[in-house]
Amino acid sequence: MTKIILDPTNLYPIEQNYIIISNEVEWLKYFTLKDDAYWIKNKIPCAWTKEWLKACNKTNLIIEIKENPRSLLASMLNPLSIPNQWNDQQVLGILNQLNTYPDNKIAHLLAEITNTELKLWECITPSEKHLAQWLCVNIPEEYQVFEQFWLENFISHNHDNKLIEYYRINNKLNLLKDWVGIRLNKIDNLGIFPLSLPVIIEKEFINFWEEKIVQTQGEIIENLILPQEYKKELIAEIAYNIFLEKTNWITRDRVAKISIYLNADKRQKLNQLIPPSPPKPLDINAKPDDCLQWVTNHYLPFRLWEINHNMSNNHEDKNQISSKLADNFVNWIVKNYPELKLDSVEKSWLNYSVTPQVEKLAKNNPILWVIVDGLGWLDHRELIFKLTEKNSLSIQQDIQPKFSILPTKTEYAKWSLFTQLLPNHNSWNNNAGDGFSLINNGHRYTDRNKPKLIEDLQQKKYQIYCWDTTQLDELYHHQNDWQTLYKLEREKVLDGIVKDILHFLQQYPEPEKLQIIIASDHGQIIGEVDKMNNYPNNLKPQGRMAIGTTDDSRFVVLSAQKFDLPHDISIVRSQDSLGSFNYTQNQKIIGNHGGLFPEEVVVGFSILSQQISRLPVLITCRGEGKAKDRGELEMIINNHNKLSLTNLCLYINEIGELKMGKILDIVIPPNQTINYKLEINKCPELLPDNSNNYYTLSGKLTFNFANTEVGEAELDAQSLLTIKQIFTSGFTGGLDEFF
Repeated sequence: MTKIILDPTNLYPIEQNYIIISNEVEWLKYFTLKDDAYWIKNKIPCAWTKEWLKACNKTNLIIEIKENPRSLLASMLNPLSIPNQWNDQQVLGILNQLNTYPDNKIAHLLAEITNTELKLWECITPSEKHLAQWLCVNIPEEYQVFEQFWLENFISHNHDNKLIEYYRINNKLNLLKDWVGIRLNKIDNLGIFPLSLPVIIEKEFINFWEEKIVQTQGEIIENLILPQEYKKELIAEIAYNIFLEKTNWITRDRVAKISIYLNADKRQKLNQLIPPSPPKPLDINAKPDDCLQWVTNHYLPFRLWEINHNMSNNHEDKNQISSKLADNFVNWIVKNYPELKLDSVEKSWLNYSVTPQVEKLAKNNPILWVIVDGLGWLDHRELIFKLTEKNSLSIQQDIQPKFSILPTKTEYAKWSLFTQLLPNHNSWNNNAGDGFSLINNGHRYTDRNKPKLIEDLQQKKYQIYCWDTTQLDELYHHQNDWQTLYKLEREKVLDGIVKDILHFLQQYPEPEKLQIIIASDHGQIIGEVDKMNNYPNNLKPQGRMAIGTTDDSRFVVLSAQKFDLPHDISIVRSQDSLGSFNYTQNQKIIGNHGGLFPEEVVVGFSILSQQISRLPVLITCRGEGKAKDRGELEMIINNHNKLSLTNLCLYINEIGELKMGKILDIVIPPNQTINYKLEINKCPELLPDNSNNYYTLSGKLTFNFANTEVGEAELDAQSLLTIKQIFTSGFTGGLDEFF
């Protein structure tokens, strides 16, 4: 049967196998109904066809009459109007696109042209997340009428919703900027913008904060409530980059405030730009744990700053403060080491107590024991920061400081670490690796046989896999420029060790069960040192130590009997060295060890794994004070975790001076509850409609878990501040007191 399509608009594309008739002449010549299909174009031929078929009673041959696409689209968009600038072909193209969708055509169209999910346009109820998603969508101008149609329908169905006012705005981009806080009209009724930083305003966001920080010379950081700021991590990053250039804008409070949102490497770089106060000398009678805290928290940060500061300014100071402080430690370790070695290995402060802990942990979990030769305390801490930076691993407990076995050379210190014996034992020899043979159900791997380590991990062959790497120690021995070593090459080696550890972890069939233990044998002297000349001829020099004894006052003698050594040893008391593998251009020495300086002796021990859950930190604040006068706040901070809490900052909304955050110069130890008192310079007044004589306090405590992961704790609901206030009636307190 013949089929006929009428297109009076002359707009629609012609399908195949149709006889085309576009004018009166063609109609008279070809419209015979002898062919199977006719496509009739333009108004007059279409009108003739309809009349003729009607007269012949054959109107059933018309299978379709094409309608004007502008009318069809107008009916879909009613009551909105089609933009006047659209021509008929544009209208037809859009209409054809809409007709490809099964239902909800305009929602489908908006999703396709914006490359967004359909559910954004099919959403029924407003929400902050939906609003944020919609604000981020940039609609091409020619399609904005469809967005307006969708929006009017969305608003009409949700006119009572409290969020709908934000959908009625004229400028989506300005509202988006207001919400992320880069315009004057900051929105307080909405929460923090719930999505990542939109690309369309990323550059403007960065420029805004750069300008604010520069205009205020960094002071704005002190006035921000960072936990309530959108993209606080990025703001901290921007401030960090500016502070590196404008070091005179750096203050301890500013660094402390942004530190929680920076990685450990950047925190360290900023802190190194702040001149630390010189530590007090170490008390010769200090207990071992107090000595270790003095070294790790005070001496080492100051020592590193002083060395780098002097070298950056080409200033060689023969009377370094840190060298004098180190001499206090030399005296302490010489006096106390003979007693330290008397403790049982398991309870010892000496580094060989690590091995019993490894063996104990291996009873329940497989262990990857990474021994980084020459990894001192500061390098150990940085390695942990790198391992935990992207949440690849989590630290299980605070890094534990240990005293290296003396002398601080591999053949003594590492041999004792493996064997749990002191070097005077008759089995001691110069090959430290031989000592590992005493460890059960484990195997030791060097840098040369990493492929074997990977193979054994994949096969779950042992319970203890010991990777004994010497990359860092070799780097220290063979570099000839301290600045290049410390700022560039050392970073590369530590990054490489991190990559290796994470790669090994993934080779184990059950990586979540594999525990990572980081340990070392000794540290390295910090900075460049001089070569000592004219030392006694009877000494056999080995770096910063020599075999043999002397009465030369430049040396400290460790007798074999008193210090449990295979022979008497003399150690250079100062930072100087007797020789080296390599020298700098000015004949200085880098990366020596074997001596008694704190950076050589104090090493670390840490445990990490993939899956560690943190327990909640609880904080209650209660206090009292006079209105517009001083007061006192007592905090009870309960830390149930195995990690200390560091970089604490307290935010309390009801107390003006704490609203922007107050840095607390304390560390909350693991598994402890701490009471801490804080003075308030100006307590708030009670509001006239306040029927109580106190404020219920709200806010939060932000912190790092042992300088790694970010954490925060909301103030307990029982937190309050009692206000002593004289009312106009002459009574003190609230209305309850009057009645």
